[in-house]
Amino acid sequence: MVLNSVLFPLGHRLSTWVAVAVFLARGVRDRRYWLAAAAWLVGFEVAFQATETAEGIARSGFHPSAWWVPVVVFGAYACGIAFVWWVARRGIRPSIPILGAVAVLWVVWIATGFHVNTSHTMGGFDPAAEAINEGAKTLWALAYLVPLLRAPKRSGAGVEPT
Repeated sequence: MVLNSVLFPLGHRLSTWVAVAVFLARGVRDRRYWLAAAAWLVGFEVAFQATETAEGIARSGFHPSAWWVPVVVFGAYACGIAFVWWVARRGIRPSIPILGAVAVLWVVWIATGFHVNTSHTMGGFDPAAEAINEGAKTLWALAYLVPLLRAPKRSGAGVEPT
């Protein structure tokens, strides 16, 4: 129970809370960090949900009753992708080399079964899968954070369109 409280405070991974806190704190002076945080969270979740959907389809043997998913689900994926694209059009783009590292971790995660530990129970907890999940999500956050930290400050706190 203690491990659960440390790894998943308030029902979310500790690393997620830390990354969100960094983005929010930096966003007080530069709102681009807030958009970057949203793009990170939305992009990661779309990729995660799409991978879970694809795995479910593959596990079912591509049987039509199992892989048919309501249009709403695919619409949510499309909205998420559109949001990440919209943020990128405003000059908030992730580091491609860091995203490449995320892609490598993602492939390893899939190859090892794409196990996901939940915050609800520690039953079946897999430390290796947790490390891969944490690594992928944290690297994805860094992919958005690093370019902003290296970029020159813009005048004012607003997001300037590109």
